[in-house]
Amino acid sequence: MHSQNKKIKNGGFSLQSNLWLLTPELAKLFAKYNIAISTSIDGPKEINDYQRGEGYFDKTMNAYEIAKKNGIKTSFVCTFTSYSKDFKDEIYEFFLKNEASIKLHGALPSLRGDNADKWALTTEEHGQILIDLLDKYLYDLDKFEIKDFDHICKSSFLRRGTLCTFADCIGDTLAIGHDGKIYPCYRFVGMEDYVLGNVQDNPSMKEIMKTSAWGKLEEFREYVKENCKDCTYTKFCNGGCPYNAIVSSKTPKSVDPQCEAYKIIFKEVSDRLNKEFLSSSLPPMFTSNTQQVQEAQDENKKKKYSIKDLMFKK
Repeated sequence: MHSQNKKIKNGGFSLQSNLWLLTPELAKLFAKYNIAISTSIDGPKEINDYQRGEGYFDKTMNAYEIAKKNGIKTSFVCTFTSYSKDFKDEIYEFFLKNEASIKLHGALPSLRGDNADKWALTTEEHGQILIDLLDKYLYDLDKFEIKDFDHICKSSFLRRGTLCTFADCIGDTLAIGHDGKIYPCYRFVGMEDYVLGNVQDNPSMKEIMKTSAWGKLEEFREYVKENCKDCTYTKFCNGGCPYNAIVSSKTPKSVDPQCEAYKIIFKEVSDRLNKEFLSSSLPPMFTSNTQQVQEAQDENKKKKYSIKDLMFKK
């Protein structure tokens, strides 16, 4: 793949890990090459260890401190489940206190046949969690980062997805397994049907794009293009996460099963943004609905920050 390197702009490397094997020596190496780290924590110790097993929290957070001391950019993936949805306030406060950078996932029904159904959220529950946390985040967006909201709001302004879940990430990111196998992203690691090659063979992008695995990804892209063309939010989400779609439906001809949850939050953001523009751009004398303008202005005053602030957040 070295022949492609000259064409890559703003590229980078990241590591997805529970961090249990991280040492100060490894941390120095990662810092030297500016390798970002992403790890999974589902909130406070009691909640996290109930979902991921006793001892998980301490081992991961101890390693996180090593990463932080060495200046490594580290972010968290927080998965909300049918259990943790009732503790969303505690989870929010945990990440706020730690000034963390986080990405939110909703637990899906069993994706690989390991009976994860008891943890799954409905799309309505997932959507409501996003709305509830957005309300809180508008008071604190200068204190930590919830990537989902930052990018959803940017997407509403730019009219295109910017977070990997919504950005048609196919080909823009690749993952390397421990054995050198190349996958579309870290979530596909271990799935033989989605191996794009091996780094030991030094494949070019042209060779990768000729594989049957790449063909499946293109099937997903074409399915979304045809079946979601009339959806208001297609340009924002691009069918959602290819992994979620393909693995949950057992076929590339599908969309992310959290589609309805995404519609809920995109609609909420769009509606709030319209209200903000209404209250800031249209004085009562220029509209016949003065009550609507006043209600929008009153609503905006309740929050420290606005959707527009999120849109332009760096």
